[in-house]
Amino acid sequence: MDAKGRDNTVQIEKGDYLEFVVSARSGGKVEIPDLQCKTYEEALFLLESLGLAIGDVIQDGNIETLNTAFVTAQDPPADGSLIDMESVIRLTISQSRPVIVLNLSQPNIMTEITAQELQQRIQSGEHLLLVDVREPYEHEEFDIGGINIPVTELPFRIEELKQSEPCDIVLYCQAGNRSLLAQKLLAMQFNILNTINLKGGVNAWKQDNP
Repeated sequence: MDAKGRDNTVQIEKGDYLEFVVSARSGGKVEIPDLQCKTYEEALFLLESLGLAIGDVIQDGNIETLNTAFVTAQDPPADGSLIDMESVIRLTISQSRPVIVLNLSQPNIMTEITAQELQQRIQSGEHLLLVDVREPYEHEEFDIGGINIPVTELPFRIEELKQSEPCDIVLYCQAGNRSLLAQKLLAMQFNILNTINLKGGVNAWKQDNP
């Protein structure tokens, strides 16, 4: 485990696929995110998504597992002000779960849909906002409809999603991994909870719609 809590021992089978996101965005300002009551792993994901970084980390008591430790304080605080991208946020973490933590595994908050179920809802005429969180070149090669907002652009295009309320937002990518990260980002940082992740992504859609 390195200093950022990343596991460098993970191995994959030869021939397997890896999905990763590379962002060329730099400079500018972003709103200071509220990291309190989030796990260290969630805080790291949010900060990296916004172009920020974790600075000094103060451990409150014995920390057994870094990634599952909870953020109990941050500096600077999340007071609605803006901060330069590439800035650092200092954290205080504890292994104990804060009382006011939001459980993002609750079914009514983090939901998913199969390709078959999505097709049925589209055919029924239900109003849905489909958001492809892949890169533009992937969207141009094949898409199932909707708009294209790469996952790295989401923090800067939130208003486009808020305008869709109260209809459901269906997030999709190639295999369902980036869209799941996008779903967590929208829930944790922007309190957008009307999202549904397409399970298996475009790959699953193509299998059900050859």
